[in-house]
Amino acid sequence: MLSFKVVTGSISKNKFTSRLSTSVACILLLPTTACSQSETKSAQSIEAVNVNNTVAASNNISTLRIGYVGSSEPTGALGWAKKKGILERDLQKVGFQNITFARFPNGPDLNEALVAGQLDVGSLGDTPAIILRARGQQTRLLRISQFNTTAWLVAKKNGPRSLAELKGQNNVLVKKDEILGSANPPNSAFSTFLGIIAQLTKTNVYLGITKGAFAAAREYTKTTTKPWITSGVDNATQDPYILHHYGDFWVEIQAAIALADQAAEKVQTAWDKDVNLTHQERGEVAIVVSAAKALATRVGIDITNRIFEVTGSRATATKYGFDRYWRDLRTFTLHDPVDYKLRAIGDWVLNEQLPVITQYS
Repeated sequence: MLSFKVVTGSISKNKFTSRLSTSVACILLLPTTACSQSETKSAQSIEAVNVNNTVAASNNISTLRIGYVGSSEPTGALGWAKKKGILERDLQKVGFQNITFARFPNGPDLNEALVAGQLDVGSLGDTPAIILRARGQQTRLLRISQFNTTAWLVAKKNGPRSLAELKGQNNVLVKKDEILGSANPPNSAFSTFLGIIAQLTKTNVYLGITKGAFAAAREYTKTTTKPWITSGVDNATQDPYILHHYGDFWVEIQAAIALADQAAEKVQTAWDKDVNLTHQERGEVAIVVSAAKALATRVGIDITNRIFEVTGSRATATKYGFDRYWRDLRTFTLHDPVDYKLRAIGDWVLNEQLPVITQYS
């Protein structure tokens, strides 16, 4: 998605805005020509453009300042165009002789630079851009930069059940005080705590998918699965190996739930401390949440795959849809690598090193 922020001034700016519109059009074309989506880390990528009075004061603008969120080089269409030289080539055609890139650890930090006039273009996630708009900054959503990805529609009971039911609806009200913005002071441990909450939220979504798969498989086993011909029993619910698998499933799920609940209690305690939360306390909570997420991922992937061992070959028919549990969970758990969480946990266990603060830890 693309979001434009335009702050007009009384000094001549027509030449710049015309040039910027042309150059941004080049950027808009990139998502449709990028060859690989595997390099794009965010399914909701936004380019935000800021035209401020300082930049607009000159008709001789030769440098375009681009900010992005990440740990290394830009990814996705922006990174692809930069690597191929397409971005620099096409922007030079419309008058930008120099292009600078600035990396930010998260969207809120990029927002601050954009508002302060330190950037002209920013590539960031959709949530920070929405928050920026909610705070009164004039932004405009232009487009989605990635398609054919998986998304979830979460609704109240008796609410919309599909995207088609949302068509034409515009009566969704979100009040300003319902949006969590950046904490104050910005350098406190608490200011980065929302990322930990997001990780715990994902953990519980993983557990929900896993529990759903378990419940669906159990019902199918009790009503449809046939015992194996050499099992010596008349019902699948008495098959010794099916019983063994369900016992294993149950133990794994209970362990993952217990660790997630423990993490939730620590998150609540930390949240209640607000700006008094220390960096040590924040780091220890991040470790527990990472552990809960790693276990929920491992257990979920295992169970959503193994349910077919207790349901049988007929259960693979598309009419049952049992494969959706693994597919949904496998997709969601790729959001950020569990390997890095396990590495951070190991570094804490052996070296007492707290995890590096990012939007994922």
